[in-house]
Amino acid sequence: MANVVNAAYFGTTGTLVLDGDTHLGVSSFVLTPTTAEATVPDIGGDVQVVVGNTTWRAAIVFNQDHKTTDSLSKQSPTWHGTAVPFTYTPASGGEGRSGEIRWKHVPFGGDTGHHTVSADFGVIGQPSVVPAE
Repeated sequence: MANVVNAAYFGTTGTLVLDGDTHLGVSSFVLTPTTAEATVPDIGGDVQVVVGNTTWRAAIVFNQDHKTTDSLSKQSPTWHGTAVPFTYTPASGGEGRSGEIRWKHVPFGGDTGHHTVSADFGVIGQPSVVPAE
C-alpha cells in the first residue's frame, strides 16, 4: 500500500454556518456517527453481525454571548425544537458537511473563566458532503 499524505492541521476548527449565518465564537464542531450492531448466531453454528442504520450527533462548543443580538446564546431559545440547517467547512479547505440539527436549549452560565457552552444535538438524517472549493 502506498503512503498517503496527511493534510492534518492545527489552529482554528473551521467555519460553521447555522441557519444561513456564520457564527463567531465557535471553538469546536464534531459530527459523530453511531451505528447499532447485533450479533446473531445462526443454525449452522456461525455468528452473523447485523448492522443497523447510522445516526449522527453534532457536538458544538461556543462562547456565551448574551449581549450581541444575533449570537448563538441569544438565538438558542428561539431555535429550540426546530430543525436548524448547518454547513461546516474545515479550516484546511477540504470537503465539509451540511445537514440539519434538531436544536435544543443550551446551558447558561459557567465558572469564573470565560463562559462556554458545550451542547450535543441530534442530526436529522445523514449529513451531506460539501465538496472542497
